[in-house]
Amino acid sequence: MTAEDAMIEISEAEPAGASFHGVTDWHAIDWRSVNRNVRRLQARIVKATAVGRWGKVKALQRLLTHETASRLHNRGV
Repeated sequence: MTAEDAMIEISEAEPAGASFHGVTDWHAIDWRSVNRNVRRLQARIVKATAVGRWGKVKALQRLLTHETASRLHNRGV
């Protein structure tokens, strides 16, 4: 197998990216819950910023960008 064949084999594999834990039916998602979770995290970030808890801000921002609900929110809105 040449390097080119290996690249073709890799590119034809399943698509890269994070999964949504088996959610396949877009209409089955509880959008109210998704939006509530995202808003709750955003509010916590604002409060932590106001009191200068920068470590907490960073942790919450990471959670917001990696949480499944946040990613669904970004794709669904």
